[in-house]
Amino acid sequence: MERRHQIGLALLALLALALRLLYLLQADDSPLFTHPVVDARTYVRTARHLSAGQWLGAAQPFWQPPLYPYFLGGLFALFGENYYLPRLVQAASGAAVCLLVFFLGRRAFSAPAAGWFAAAAAALYGPFLYFEGELLPASLAVFLNTLALLALLWAGGGGIGRGLVAGVLLGATALTVASVLLFIPVALLWARYQARVPVSTLSALILGLALVIAPVTLRNRVVGGEWVPISYNAGINFYLGNNPDYDRTTHIRPGRDWRDLTDLPEREAGITAKGASSSYFFGRSCDYIAADPAGYVRLQLRKLYLFWRGDEIPRNLNLYYARHQSSLLQALLWIRGLAFPFGLVGPLALTGLLLYLRDPQARSSAADLLLLFAATYTLAVVLFFVTGRYRLPVIPPLLLFAGYALTRLRLLRGRQRAGGMALLAALVVGLNIGVPAMDMQGDSQQHVYLASAYAAEGLLANALRHYEQALEMEPAHEIALDDAGAVLAQRGDLRRAAANWERLLHHYPDRTDVRFRLAAMSFDTGDYARAERHFEHLTAEEPERAIFHARLAQSRSHLGDLGGAAAAYRRALELDPMARPLHRQLAQLELQRGNQAAALPHVRALARQAGEDAAIHREVEEFYRRMGREREPAVGP
Repeated sequence: MERRHQIGLALLALLALALRLLYLLQADDSPLFTHPVVDARTYVRTARHLSAGQWLGAAQPFWQPPLYPYFLGGLFALFGENYYLPRLVQAASGAAVCLLVFFLGRRAFSAPAAGWFAAAAAALYGPFLYFEGELLPASLAVFLNTLALLALLWAGGGGIGRGLVAGVLLGATALTVASVLLFIPVALLWARYQARVPVSTLSALILGLALVIAPVTLRNRVVGGEWVPISYNAGINFYLGNNPDYDRTTHIRPGRDWRDLTDLPEREAGITAKGASSSYFFGRSCDYIAADPAGYVRLQLRKLYLFWRGDEIPRNLNLYYARHQSSLLQALLWIRGLAFPFGLVGPLALTGLLLYLRDPQARSSAADLLLLFAATYTLAVVLFFVTGRYRLPVIPPLLLFAGYALTRLRLLRGRQRAGGMALLAALVVGLNIGVPAMDMQGDSQQHVYLASAYAAEGLLANALRHYEQALEMEPAHEIALDDAGAVLAQRGDLRRAAANWERLLHHYPDRTDVRFRLAAMSFDTGDYARAERHFEHLTAEEPERAIFHARLAQSRSHLGDLGGAAAAYRRALELDPMARPLHRQLAQLELQRGNQAAALPHVRALARQAGEDAAIHREVEEFYRRMGREREPAVGP
């Protein structure tokens, strides 16, 4: 490579790294930087468990592809639980991707301008910066996929060592984002029949794949008791994207709806094993496909359009909302008619793909590999469901075909050039015209995540502000109502806390925990009538819980309903006959009612349970004194 190219690449890599470091400096103003949510929180918790020495993980098959939590766990084990370091590593890998894309372009296309464009675009690609700042596997997948593609091209020259390295890298990509599994057989066919890789090299490649993936499959069998190739979330993810209610299921977030969904295998089929649960969800989707094949085809076409549409469809958090924290992201990610950057990159890439397929002289095995990866990875995402995060790993090859489109259009003349430009313009319009407006407000769940993070940092006023925003958008948001009540109670505003929990119970009357919390708070603040109402509700809902009957008795006692209190105490004692406090309270209550005969059995029960406890013996003596009786001799239990 010429020295000027080396200098140019070095400067580009430095620029890419500088932009990523600047983004991290701006993004760490968000409380979510140090309080991961949803998938990121799951990865962090798993990494924490691994770094504590439990390197085999939990006693079940892996829920998600395991390489990323092991990456985090290794960093945590070496340097402590530090949320900045993984992001710095991801920023460095993002800068490296720019170089890898350039070298892929050199191998795939004769025109170096395509590689330069793709490398520069990768340095400035806003979603890359965003996901490199998240504790999610997307950026690691981008790096490993790009490196694996280069390794496959390198293995095309033959050699057992090269094949082994390519196989290991390809396997590592599958353990990061399992969508690449669909590409693996295609890559093997490409290596054998197009790149003419020797059998020995191909065998080494397959061995490398097995050395990486087989231990995970074996671990799932030994630790979890089931043959799960990589992770058991495949079934539920397939179901989320392949059912008659696609829009609802793909927007389910942690909470009641998610629990209801994940409990389906056990609730409907008695299935508790993780791998079998995954198969259950695949079966549900297959039932839908068989029942409505035309609807299924329409859904796949819609998902294909969503994949190529210009905007970044959110999964857990909204990328566009993150622009609040970063002026750099504001410049590199936006929707203003055109959804930048993918609303431009996508049409350019499709144009480049079509021009490449129509130009036999441009064909090369390297470019064909990129095309095959782009096609199979796109198919893998569409077969499940589409988000900007899941689309990200295919961006490097698409940037290269976008660069090819620009170089090729520049060389075309006359009608060919006009036709190419018309195609590009039509794609730009078609893939941006249906894009929704840029959402800078965030949805209710985004504000709940922010509120929870602020509450964890002790910034309760900020937390309440975001909970209130969430409730303005979704007045019945269960988590917002619950957690806002807890924050208000923490601040001492018990009246508003109670109002929040009353609203929650209005929408979700089955929330026994909230009703008990509200009842206990009402009792503690002297609102015995409200406490009685809620404890009565609790005893009706869960009549076998002695504590509910006991607290109902206390509330009635304070309201002067001594007969009702005595009945509630007696019911509590039926459920828990050995509960010493209940005997004490009922004895006191019966004496207060002037009913010594009813109090005596409970005094005797206290005496039997006193053992060596001098304080209880004194209580018993006091009860006998109040009844004007001599203490009875001790009797057996």
